[in-house]
Amino acid sequence: MNEREKSALKHGLIKLFLMPNELALVVSCLDWVKVELKIADDELRKLDTPIVEPIRSQI
Repeated sequence: MNEREKSALKHGLIKLFLMPNELALVVSCLDWVKVELKIADDELRKLDTPIVEPIRSQI
């Protein structure tokens, strides 16, 4: 536990602080998921059948 986390724990504040490399990893993963959802939406749009619309609306 680093000093920021110790101080936060002592004062009852947020107990988790991400390091810059961890934050970069989270942002990269979220960006990857966004791209995958966009690709899935594009592929479903190509099918253009009635059964696809409920799936697309959830994406």
